[in-house]
Amino acid sequence: MSFSEFTGTKVFTLKVVGNKEMMLSYSAELDNGKAEVFYEYNGEKTDLFTIESGEEKNSKVGPFSSGTIYITVKTMETCDEGKFVFSLN
Repeated sequence: MSFSEFTGTKVFTLKVVGNKEMMLSYSAELDNGKAEVFYEYNGEKTDLFTIESGEEKNSKVGPFSSGTIYITVKTMETCDEGKFVFSLN
């Protein structure tokens, strides 16, 4: 998700298919603002990261073996010129 301005909450859904363990990879950039990102897996909510003005984030978390991962991006204030990318690999 790339944006010039974003306020509020956005939920992404990723599904782990098959019997293979997968990692959740993510990257984020934000010119201005502040946002919290967390994920829910098997009914358990976990903080992933917080990003603030001028920061970049890149990492992986997991492994996940099956089911659905819900990723929530929640702004703490208006966010400008940013990008969030989530994938399973």
